[in-house]
Amino acid sequence: ALSVSSLPTTPATGPSSPHGSLSPSSTSSPNNSSKRIVELEFCVKDTGIGIDKDKQHLLFQAFTQVENTYTKRFAGTGLGLAICQPLVRLMGGSFRVESELGQGSSFMFNTHFMVAPAAANKVPPLQPVELVVAPGTPKREVSVEESQAKSVLRILVAEDNSVNQLVIRRLLNRLGHEVTIVDNGARAVEEIATKGDKYDIVLMDVQMPVMDGITATKLIRDHERVQEQEQEQQQEQEQEDTLPVPADSVPMVSLSDNKRRSRHIPIVALTAYVTTT
Repeated sequence: ALSVSSLPTTPATGPSSPHGSLSPSSTSSPNNSSKRIVELEFCVKDTGIGIDKDKQHLLFQAFTQVENTYTKRFAGTGLGLAICQPLVRLMGGSFRVESELGQGSSFMFNTHFMVAPAAANKVPPLQPVELVVAPGTPKREVSVEESQAKSVLRILVAEDNSVNQLVIRRLLNRLGHEVTIVDNGARAVEEIATKGDKYDIVLMDVQMPVMDGITATKLIRDHERVQEQEQEQQQEQEQEDTLPVPADSVPMVSLSDNKRRSRHIPIVALTAYVTTT
């Protein structure tokens, strides 16, 4: 049940930024068939960049965005409206978008609710619940220190979303690992090129500004191949510089491997993005 009087009928002041602002609002109208049913329309209006009319239908397709490139400027996976529309339809409502390029967008949906009587608005107080543990159940709390890995990993994270950066850093730090975060693929390539030996693994987002994760991964692998070639050439040169061994002498075998072997750093993708070819 829903109390109509508790809903705003005028636009509310929404969050704003240098790039625009949001203004959520709702309106109500009685249903002619029953006084106990009311139709509500919710609207979220922004002052953003707007959307071309010929691309507005893409908003409701899963994993699809108007700016559908790896180096997109705006975060997201293209699932928000694709999830909202079927939910609104299940509630007997409809969803629509009004937008003009350069003028912002309005996202609206309407649905029907039962009008609650005055007595139904009173929420009963919560009652305490007693949890009973079965006899013989061992009580033991596992600490974070016990569950964390024995070895500390040095992790480079390439992620442009500030919220994701915060979550990843806190999670990995809590597990005892060292974390360095960069906000685009170009900075990740620079980190590996200058401090490659410092990191054990790279967590790479796919969609980032400046340089996407796929391009950054290719450049990192190219850099590793160049390093391998340089090391092979250096090893060949060192072998040529050694004194020649007489043909009748006993061959000598080194018990230590002094070769400097390059390694391919593991790169794990951080994305919910689906590509189609």
